[in-house]
Amino acid sequence: MVAALRACPGAQGCPIEFIDVDQDPALEEKLGEWVPVLFANGERLCHYHLDVLKVDEYLRKFG
Repeated sequence: MVAALRACPGAQGCPIEFIDVDQDPALEEKLGEWVPVLFANGERLCHYHLDVLKVDEYLRKFG
């Protein structure tokens, strides 16, 4: 998902923070079955595979 996100034209220049869910027991319990998962400002955009349409839809709110 990381490589696909970096290649997504709409996401170019957006800050990306990576969090290792396995290193945080609370996150692992909450999100373990959804990893990898992509959040933007607390909103879950997609999991397992990058949903480019969903990311583009989200980013259009700001552009």
